[in-house]
Amino acid sequence: MVVTLTLGVGFGVALPAQDASSTFVPVTDEMLENPPASEWLMFRRTHDSWGYSPLDQIDRQNVQQLGLAWAREVEVGTSEITPLAYNGVLYIPSFEDTIEAVDSTTGDFIWRYTREQPEGLYAQVGFNAKNNRNIAIYDRLILNNSDDNHAFALDAETGELVWETQILDWEVNPATHSSGPIVADGRVISGRSCRPWGGPESCIMRNSGGSGRCRRPASSATRPGATCRSRSGTTSAPGWCPATTRSSN
Repeated sequence: MVVTLTLGVGFGVALPAQDASSTFVPVTDEMLENPPASEWLMFRRTHDSWGYSPLDQIDRQNVQQLGLAWAREVEVGTSEITPLAYNGVLYIPSFEDTIEAVDSTTGDFIWRYTREQPEGLYAQVGFNAKNNRNIAIYDRLILNNSDDNHAFALDAETGELVWETQILDWEVNPATHSSGPIVADGRVISGRSCRPWGGPESCIMRNSGGSGRCRRPASSATRPGATCRSRSGTTSAPGWCPATTRSSN
């Protein structure tokens, strides 16, 4: 199952007003396509998922000089996280839909968001749903999938909820994920597990980024008899691993 939400920022519900003293520069499609060397703006940094940093200050001659600069505890629980780094801030996803923003130089706390989950959620969708690998950033939004089958967006400066939209009803289709979204060409793309208890129906949706309003639902290939496969040959990898994209050029 793949879900696509169109981030038509400026349509639907407006983003919170940016403080006049703010130095936050909105993240654009061009920045995601060609990220500045100092920034890590998605799961594996670039759309081809190479996971390569062009920074060269640390090399084979001085790597042994590295030492601990700071440490802080994140939400207790299983995590396989990749933080985002932008404009001196680390955005850290962790257990049970918790996201923290901290100063990347000092580790000082900036904000924390923890999603309130409905009673009985994990008994229905499974406790593996509490894990999360990554989040995404676009414009002034931090984007994530939720354990209760929503997509949601936070204000990157304050951590306040900007919008959320339901993808599936977790009580009817308890499809899970342990991967977060990526953004490409103004669309936020995420996977949902095609394990049997997630149900045979899946969808591709386009939504307005300002409000999360659904614009175009469609069906995808996870119907009875269809196969969800990855390089590992497993059926649940679409929900395990964030998507990758490549340019049509």
